[in-house]
Amino acid sequence: MMQENNPSYLFIASLLEKFRGSLIIDNGCGKNEFKRLYNKNIIGLDIKEDDGVDVVTRGDSLPFKDESVDVFVSNFVLEHVEDEDVYLKEMRRCLKGQGRIILSVPRPSWYLAYFLSPGVWLQPLKEFKKFLKNPLRFFAHGHPHKHGIFYEMIEWGEERYISVFKKAGLSIEERHVTCNFLSLNVHYAKLFGKCRFPDWMNVHKTYVLKKRDHNS
Repeated sequence: MMQENNPSYLFIASLLEKFRGSLIIDNGCGKNEFKRLYNKNIIGLDIKEDDGVDVVTRGDSLPFKDESVDVFVSNFVLEHVEDEDVYLKEMRRCLKGQGRIILSVPRPSWYLAYFLSPGVWLQPLKEFKKFLKNPLRFFAHGHPHKHGIFYEMIEWGEERYISVFKKAGLSIEERHVTCNFLSLNVHYAKLFGKCRFPDWMNVHKTYVLKKRDHNS
């Protein structure tokens, strides 16, 4: 379930307030928590049926016409897709000329925070047989990571994101560090969500992307 007090989600929700009445697509929505909690206008897409999923489809084959969508939300999806270039280009194809993509991703320090969480190490004890079958996949939540969780810790830095966005024909309009180490835990988010911490403790980043001019 979405961490309702988590600064990353609250920040994205504040951005979506500007687009009420627009066509907003949550591409890789999970249970479509943004729609449930913040904005009823959102259409949720995911690769399998679930509570809140409005359209079952792959993110690299969207059922929308060219330049028909005002806003895409991509909340911690990019690091899981098989081909990030195709995924981003498909959203760009469907995006209106003045449309925006609100995209959040983990910073490498997120994985440090993840592995220091006590719950991560208690879970293998509860599901020991499943853990023994494939420890790395177990820690990766079973998601089909293209590169693997340890590769991502090293590879997915700022320059990598800039390069991927540019290749897909997108430019960065805004970038925000939106969550610190302690705010990952829903119980601590209210206490620490607005505190300022050293940069290495900031674990989430949110980009606002637009179509890149051919000359830029």
